[in-house]
Amino acid sequence: MDRLAPLRRNRFIVLGRAGMDLYADPPGAQIETATRFTAALGGSSANIAVALARQGAAAALVTCVSDDAVGRFCRSELQRYGIDTRYLRDVGGEARNSLAVVETRAPTCQSVIYRNGAADFQMEPADIDAIDARTRAALSDKGFGILTEIDVKATMKKKLDVEMPAYRILGACNPKMAHEAIAIEPRVGAMLPCNVILREVDGGVEVSAIDPVASMQAIDNAELNAVAGQVRDLLAKAVAAI
Repeated sequence: MDRLAPLRRNRFIVLGRAGMDLYADPPGAQIETATRFTAALGGSSANIAVALARQGAAAALVTCVSDDAVGRFCRSELQRYGIDTRYLRDVGGEARNSLAVVETRAPTCQSVIYRNGAADFQMEPADIDAIDARTRAALSDKGFGILTEIDVKATMKKKLDVEMPAYRILGACNPKMAHEAIAIEPRVGAMLPCNVILREVDGGVEVSAIDPVASMQAIDNAELNAVAGQVRDLLAKAVAAI
């Protein structure tokens, strides 16, 4: 029996820190007598994400990394391990990724961890990427997958060279509900998927979703409207859970 099969069927979002670990070398050396140090990805949350990925699960990390060489090292190592880094946010100023200097010896193993002004302390509840992750998770819990994704801010910058607040459109689809709706009325595909909007506002991020009942009013079909009502309830519960 494959006990890890359920794990591999899921996607995980891990929230927390990533850092650099420096291991005293040669193995077994004390920090104060080491002649060199070997760098590796560290941080409890990063380690959890890597462990999940090694077992075949899809994992993403939500955190902030410093806009410097150490931050870039952490990002590169996460990507090397197959971790989804779309939710990493670069931070400048005095923020720095955590650093741990560690021994590989027993029983008197020493570890020295530097966390002052850590980059992950810069994470905010209103960070749109974190909200994006929570939105995807909430939609997934209600049976929705993301079929399309539009970064409106990036598109406007590329096409028109204009700046605007963060604005993201996620095209969500519940396969079971979509199949029922198309079976009832094949033309309903023009109104799919259901768009969920994340936009930056003063003091936070606003999440809103289309009202399927309102969008289906152009089609006079009571059976279709009943399905739309079910989808509206599922979307409302997902948004409420974010």
